[in-house]
Amino acid sequence: MKHKGFTLVEVLVVFMVLGIIAVLTLPAIMSNIQKHQVGPALTKAMATLETAHALMANEHEMDNISDGCNMNSHGSDFSSNGIASGSLYGGRQYINNCFEPNIMKMIGSTKETVDATYDKYNNSGVAINANSRYYKYTAKNGVTYIFFEGSVTSGKHAMLPFYIDINGINKKPNVMGKDLFRAVIDLEGAGAIAPYGGKYWSDLNWGYDNTSFTWGRTCNRETPMNRLTGDTCAGSVIDNGGKVIYPWK
Repeated sequence: MKHKGFTLVEVLVVFMVLGIIAVLTLPAIMSNIQKHQVGPALTKAMATLETAHALMANEHEMDNISDGCNMNSHGSDFSSNGIASGSLYGGRQYINNCFEPNIMKMIGSTKETVDATYDKYNNSGVAINANSRYYKYTAKNGVTYIFFEGSVTSGKHAMLPFYIDINGINKKPNVMGKDLFRAVIDLEGAGAIAPYGGKYWSDLNWGYDNTSFTWGRTCNRETPMNRLTGDTCAGSVIDNGGKVIYPWK
């Protein structure tokens, strides 16, 4: 008894159907993969810079990053601990006195300097550092760290805000909450990194957990897409064990 096989037309139809299914499902699969890569990549990027700070502080016997980087000598607006707050010098002093002489070598980074009136990495379109220059440093692992000349802020602790692009600034999407995240350096210790909007960041600002008013409102699973700014999503990711719980489109 002969068994009838598939005809060429039938085989082609099957492949066409499989192709259509792949086209429809592949973007969702790739998006899901990217979503699950965010937590580990952000954690590693923060840990890399934090470790470099600790090694630098130990090697140069720094009591804290602020003193070690000579960040107390300029600026007209000072916090209670004497660290320049909101001046045009804080970020530049960190870059000139600590990051470029020490950290760049440790993480094997390259540098690019760009003048900008507005921070183009803030997709909300808000002016972060008017008339300030920002510096992009891409490490050998592909992560880009972005610093500004000024931007030192103070709450309970003095902090230096910066941005992390976990897949490098030359790769898309360059969107807050997807591959671009905001964080701060604790200047009063050995340079620990606090994700913006997270519990640690809240403690540096106010001395208590205020995440219900940070990522709890703007980067949570219940956050409407029109309120998802991405600014506090770094805190959301780290506080939730490296998981992306906010809407991902």
